[in-house]
Amino acid sequence: MTNLKQAKDIYKADMTGGALLFSETRIVSQLLCEGKSFNEIKILVEEDNILQKRGMAAAKRMFMLVKNRLELFDMELWNLIAYGDVSSARLAVYKALGMN
Repeated sequence: MTNLKQAKDIYKADMTGGALLFSETRIVSQLLCEGKSFNEIKILVEEDNILQKRGMAAAKRMFMLVKNRLELFDMELWNLIAYGDVSSARLAVYKALGMN
């Protein structure tokens, strides 16, 4: 039974809750590479709807999913997602998805 609890602590249900979110992850990665913090990006999500979602609740939820994935990595991976070719960037997003 303890193994099941440990697995629940390691693997989050939201890992697949937001699908790949490639374009959203790319937008956030670009802003991180420009020197913005996650808090600054959150404000842009809330005030400017940079993720272009219909509702604010959806925008906030998508941002949190992306943030949780990206905060595991450093500038090198953010740069690959933000500015790399689409194939490489998608692989990096898959890696972030799998790590979360």
